[in-house]
Amino acid sequence: MTIEVGDWLSKPSTGVLPPCGVFIEGGEKPIPVPLRRRDVSAIVYAAASFSDTKETLSYVSDVECSAVFRFPLPPRAAVYRFRAVFGDREVVTKVKPRAAAREEFDLAVSQGHSAVHMSQHEAGASVFEVSLGNLEAHTEVTVEFSYLRLLDAFGGTLEWSHTATWVPPYVGSAGDVATGVDKVASALPSFAAKVTYALSYEVTVRAEAGTVRAIESPEPVAVERPVPSTSGSAGEEEVWRVRLSEQVADPSKDLTLAIELDPKAARRSGLRVQRTPTSRGGEQRTVALATFVPPLPSASASAAAGESSKQQLRKEIWFVVDCSGSMDGSPINQAREAALFFVRDLPVDSGVRFNVTVFGSSHNSLYNSCKPYDSKTEKEAVAWIQNKVHANLGGTEILATLQHIYSSPIAAGYTREIIFLTDGGISGHEEQAVYDLVNPKANKPVPAASHTHVLSLGIGHGVHRALLDGMSVRSDGATVYVVDDEAIAAKTAFLKKAATAAGAVLRPRLVARNALVRPAPHVLPQRVFAGEPLHVLMEVVSAEPDASVELTAEWADPAAAGGAAPLTLCLPLGPALASSAEEGEALPVLHAMAYIGSLMAGTSPLHVRPDGTPLAAPPSADIVKEAVVRLAVAEHLVTPHTSAVGVSLRRDPAAPEAGANVVEVPLQLPHGRALWGTAPGSAPAPRPPMVACCFAAPPPAMAHQRRGMMAFACAPVAMACAAPVIACSAAPAPQMLMCDAAPAPGGAGGVQLEKCRKKSAAASLGGAVGAVFGGLFGGGGARNAAAAAMPPAMAVCAKPAQMPAPALKGAGSAGGGGAFESEEELLAYEEDEACEAEERAHDRDGACDDDDDMMEADDDGAQPSKEEAVAPPASPPRAQLRGSELLAFLNLKRTTQGYWAAGPELAAALGVPASDLAAVDGDAGSGASASAAAALRPAGLSDDAWATVVVLAVLRRCLAAQREVWADMEAKALGWLAAAWPEGGRSVGSTVLALAKALSVSEA
Repeated sequence: MTIEVGDWLSKPSTGVLPPCGVFIEGGEKPIPVPLRRRDVSAIVYAAASFSDTKETLSYVSDVECSAVFRFPLPPRAAVYRFRAVFGDREVVTKVKPRAAAREEFDLAVSQGHSAVHMSQHEAGASVFEVSLGNLEAHTEVTVEFSYLRLLDAFGGTLEWSHTATWVPPYVGSAGDVATGVDKVASALPSFAAKVTYALSYEVTVRAEAGTVRAIESPEPVAVERPVPSTSGSAGEEEVWRVRLSEQVADPSKDLTLAIELDPKAARRSGLRVQRTPTSRGGEQRTVALATFVPPLPSASASAAAGESSKQQLRKEIWFVVDCSGSMDGSPINQAREAALFFVRDLPVDSGVRFNVTVFGSSHNSLYNSCKPYDSKTEKEAVAWIQNKVHANLGGTEILATLQHIYSSPIAAGYTREIIFLTDGGISGHEEQAVYDLVNPKANKPVPAASHTHVLSLGIGHGVHRALLDGMSVRSDGATVYVVDDEAIAAKTAFLKKAATAAGAVLRPRLVARNALVRPAPHVLPQRVFAGEPLHVLMEVVSAEPDASVELTAEWADPAAAGGAAPLTLCLPLGPALASSAEEGEALPVLHAMAYIGSLMAGTSPLHVRPDGTPLAAPPSADIVKEAVVRLAVAEHLVTPHTSAVGVSLRRDPAAPEAGANVVEVPLQLPHGRALWGTAPGSAPAPRPPMVACCFAAPPPAMAHQRRGMMAFACAPVAMACAAPVIACSAAPAPQMLMCDAAPAPGGAGGVQLEKCRKKSAAASLGGAVGAVFGGLFGGGGARNAAAAAMPPAMAVCAKPAQMPAPALKGAGSAGGGGAFESEEELLAYEEDEACEAEERAHDRDGACDDDDDMMEADDDGAQPSKEEAVAPPASPPRAQLRGSELLAFLNLKRTTQGYWAAGPELAAALGVPASDLAAVDGDAGSGASASAAAALRPAGLSDDAWATVVVLAVLRRCLAAQREVWADMEAKALGWLAAAWPEGGRSVGSTVLALAKALSVSEA
């Protein structure tokens, strides 16, 4: 079904003003959607970090018609192959300039021939469109297209993804209003609560033997591991296969595969070379893919940096959380969890400043500007996030929110990291304005852009990845994604490391020795993270036998790198050209698409120098378009300026009705979201809130009712305002007052006026659309009868009603002091960790020295004060939690001081007896009933301190492999324990290690 915005926001050319609202279009005789299958197959080349994905669309129509399918593809996708088969006739397709290709398609359809056309949207370039003209009834039509892309990687894991769905974008920004909301909406994908076509996946992962450790997915995929080789020959390839059948695949969910690599392979720089196939004819091109991986700082270098590195960390970290209506359900819960992960473990006493902003149709911040991070501001942030992070702020005004942040002054000598948590749902007509804002090399950059980076966490299925990737690339940031209910701890840990620039290298520069190359990207990112790959595609124009390519860069923190000299990574190009070059089209296509991307982004050699400084005479838009078209046609690439078209001539042309019967193939709404009026099941779907508008002048008369309008009231609403008021209006007057409305104290359906403010028409209209669309998509879970009732009227641009602050449970206190008296104690603690790991590898037969090699805790004997701590609420677990669920629970349950309060909920989550968290007969170490674990408890230690020790022991016992995720959590807890630990006896670290062995918990 087609979802359409009424023309109430922009006057249509007909002059007819239909009523406001959201409509479902449908003819007298609906035509079934002809798409029957969507099959996805892909080959992932793990060593080179790219994939070749093929989608096959199978159509069978019951009647003669035409079909349009709009869908997203991942960012940087290079669509290079396109073919169609009408019955038994294969159509030869060609890539042509966009206008010429569309003209040929329309001409063929108008004359009754069958035709196929594939294009990429010019605004919001992640959306593609496949059009089929004059489908014959009961004749199968197959459309195939293939695309190449470099894969994202973080923490030694490659990520392959397929965007099966898309978050319905927010339509109502200033860019949409300027373009025309009706025009914007008509070009977007259609959506349905449930689609009728099947979806399936088959992914092959090719890698050198031993390179891939595991392949995991949030979806129930079937993974076929390779058979271990008996030959043992070096360089032997192994093949993994991943399948998700149509019986299991869900069109409302994206598919993501996390391909875990061997750490040595993941951190290895390398070079791969391809030449275009001779069968293509013409001049042969040679393209190299260079992968540079800056090494991780050694542990000794990091320790040697000591406290001095903390004092050098001058960062403003600004967390921005999307609270628009599209985030409802699992996404907003994940966003809240991620925000709490971030703010609870920022470096203390390191100069870090921070702030938190929530946004939707409007935005609201914790502070007016960034404040120093300390125990007081941490408590305030935790409570504020719990209270404010809800999906109740209407639309998705990303540009206005970022403009507010970029206009806020940055402290002298500081850089700013924006951590952006969103589903990124905007239409695309403001994307360029967002890019210009965050890009320090834009034509007219804002001052803050040169000191600001955007780090994005895309949340949920159907995330607008192109927008988030575009912001990160232009600001030298980073982007990671999580789908609904996926563990977020590892990815938030990665972003936190990126925000503090741990191990980063700056201002990388590519040097080609004895070689002439054409690199893409032309301008390298100015910040690269240690252990993470930087891919550079380069066309080799000429090279000597001893040619090489080098990457040089400076360490962001030389002290953390052990005072190392500037980084230099060298790869031998000449020998690779002579020995390992192969014929293939993947790398030449990827290079061409990357070069086209730089042309359209204004970062090509025609625009800027390699350091990003602009040339004196940049090319005109026509010259850029001509260059894009020339390269795209040569490489058969679908771009915003080129389309693929093919015509199947028919002896018996179709009747004109076939071309006029255009059926839109919908995407299924992302998992967890539902359209008003289309919720599954027999229960009526809840209606959206009424829109209360207070006009400064009488609004135009209500136009005729439009057939198919969704059933929610557009009736007058009583408001305490002198101006005329109706709940849903036709086109508003140029000036209008947007009223903050709330339910009237004593009447059903009435409202009371809190505040009215005059706004421009454009601003008022944008807010109105935000409110309508913010309420359009709700959670997909079961809803009770009360929820199905009409909610009270509320204002369009009003600030949302305040959510009641959750009861914050107090426990424990703030301790003082650090966990270690000296660097030697820290190193001793790490040595015991290594001993423990080695012992586990040998089935725990040995024993580490529990007393001599551990650090000594601070002996000031400080005890908790129950009034000072703030712990956010967490749902009580009914059974032992494992993996990411346990980490999420512990993060929410701990206090701002870093410890955990003893109680039955905590014991159940850890899977330990409640008695292990409490003293026995007033003395933890006495009594026959004391367990072996409780016997390790020092006398006089509080229950909360002992519960914290148990938590650390369980983490070491059950989640040792994820230590990078909870390391900051542990460090903060140890700091608090140092102040609470009694004098004499075992040290904190020794007790934690001994308890990890003694606990009788099942490992996750």
